[in-house]
Amino acid sequence: MTKRLDEMDSLLDVGRFPRPVYSGAVVNVLLTVWATFRLRGRLGDRPADLVKLVALVLAANLSPVVLLRMRSDMDAPKPVVEEMDFFGDQHRFPAWVYVAASANMALWVTVAWLAAGTRRGPKNLPGVLLVSLIWTLLPRLVHRLNRDQPR
Repeated sequence: MTKRLDEMDSLLDVGRFPRPVYSGAVVNVLLTVWATFRLRGRLGDRPADLVKLVALVLAANLSPVVLLRMRSDMDAPKPVVEEMDFFGDQHRFPAWVYVAASANMALWVTVAWLAAGTRRGPKNLPGVLLVSLIWTLLPRLVHRLNRDQPR
């Protein structure tokens, strides 16, 4: 069953994104985890510093959406999820998609922050990167498994 961007009603619909769009989301999470490890300590170690970093990351991720929504015709027909264009359609999702993506990003910033603040072992960063990669790929993997099931 095909769905348009405004018809997305499940986290599994994220697994329908075209490969470049999904890859961009994965790279965004991984780079944010890596940057959080590098910034921890430079920004401070207090919980307030973590809150500031989460706010900064979410603002950086959501500001293009806000700007594009201000400039575009939101009543225009929406493309099918599998045919969306990252730059042309990233602002056309239902609001819950941005809430879910922001919660996911806040989670990974927090996990990376906490892992970077513990005893710094050589496996901390690779471990968090691996777990965040698997978690971020999960909707894509589940979508593929569901798609490949005989009906």
